[in-house]
Amino acid sequence: MGSNESSNIGEAIFAFLAEHLHFLYNPPLSAVIPLPYAIPTIALDIFINCIVIQHFKTPFYRLYTFFSVARCLAWFSYFYMYRASSTHFFYPIYELIPQNGWIPAFLVFFFYYVIYVKYFLEFTLTLNRFTVLAFPLAYVKLWKKIMLYIILIALLYPFLLTWHILYYGATSALLPTGYYLASMSRSNNSFNYMAVNVVYGLSVALMNIYICIKLFLRRKRNANVTTLTNNQGAEIELNLILFTCYLFIFALLVALCEVQFSE
Repeated sequence: MGSNESSNIGEAIFAFLAEHLHFLYNPPLSAVIPLPYAIPTIALDIFINCIVIQHFKTPFYRLYTFFSVARCLAWFSYFYMYRASSTHFFYPIYELIPQNGWIPAFLVFFFYYVIYVKYFLEFTLTLNRFTVLAFPLAYVKLWKKIMLYIILIALLYPFLLTWHILYYGATSALLPTGYYLASMSRSNNSFNYMAVNVVYGLSVALMNIYICIKLFLRRKRNANVTTLTNNQGAEIELNLILFTCYLFIFALLVALCEVQFSE
């Protein structure tokens, strides 16, 4: 299949979605749509960090603690940046934001900063599961050495992509579609965001393909084992396969959408 045919198919899919799902662009509805997913996700993060993680001290759960905090902050920043800003109910709050100054600059900076932190920690969670299967003997020793560096990188590297927002400032303006918060920097935030999304999506997709294949082969090899302990382990592995497939599909869709909208 040629590139032109692939492009035409992609355009046809997006045209179909735009035609049949146009009601999702209704501003009040768009502010509510993420909540059925966001609220249970945040509740699950709280449960895992308050209950489950007390019984597990593995690097994965330590990483998950930082990731869950970043994800909650990312949901909040995405809501005020895009959802609430286009909903009339929240307009009185946005009217209090100065048109220029440090407040809009911080809001735009914080949005991109926590998104980049979340992406990096999500990548390292997949990398963590990848090393469990690829290097099982060196897993614990390896992650004890690099855990601190991963957290420091996650907190510091986003400044390389966001410092200019604080330096040049940002603006808040009321448009026909709602309030608009944007950086006044000459740097291309959309390109940086798209590039990080694509790199993250493709790398996570490749690692998840390996994880799925490895777990599937292991499950097939142990299919005839019938002890209770191994049955429980097999069930856990099956859940991990399904969860990995979900992450793989989601990451792949993110990468494809970023490529499509960047054209």
